Amino acid sequence: MPRPKKLNEPLTLSKTMLLFWTQGYAATSMRDVEQVTGLSAGSLYHEFGNKQALFQRSLTFYINTVIQTRIDKYLVDFQPAMEGVRRFLVSAFKQVPQDVAGQSCLLVNTAAEIGQDDDAIGKAVRNGFARLETALAGAFETAKSQGEASRDLDSALAAKHVALLMPGLLIAAKNRAKPGELEQAVDLALTPYYYVSDQYAPD
Repeated sequence: MPRPKKLNEPLTLSKTMLLFWTQGYAATSMRDVEQVTGLSAGSLYHEFGNKQALFQRSLTFYINTVIQTRIDKYLVDFQPAMEGVRRFLVSAFKQVPQDVAGQSCLLVNTAAEIGQDDDAIGKAVRNGFARLETALAGAFETAKSQGEASRDLDSALAAKHVALLMPGLLIAAKNRAKPGELEQAVDLALTPYYYVSDQYAPD
């Protein structure tokens, strides 16, 4: 009979996620991982393989938990939908967990630090941004159907614009930009997407 697994995977990944989030990939050693998780190197390598594989799993865990939780809260059922898009952006720099305050976003950090240097991690990054864009496009479609957003809005293009805006906001926040100024930037970026009734007034 095989031995029961002693490793609690969600708990372990939540710890490694926070570790990589605060220190980055290159600056984190497997010894750091051992200390944070309380697991031996043998257990870690047996379960996750090498550091690269562990990081990929940690990033995917981040996308499936942290990002997806915010998507569900602000982009799926939030009403009004345009306000949900706005709050999704603002919460990215105003509601950061204390443990990672000033650390931007693990997905954004990974895109900047590793980019396409690693195929597997690069794929996880692309998947994360694709999930975000899909959710944003859905929120814009809801806003259009409810008369909040311009009826001729290209939701997919607007979603890509907002997804591209996020890294700039987070990097600025990481460099101590004033939250109020960042919030103004969000409002300015979203203004063209709101429905303007006069635009459709009859001649």
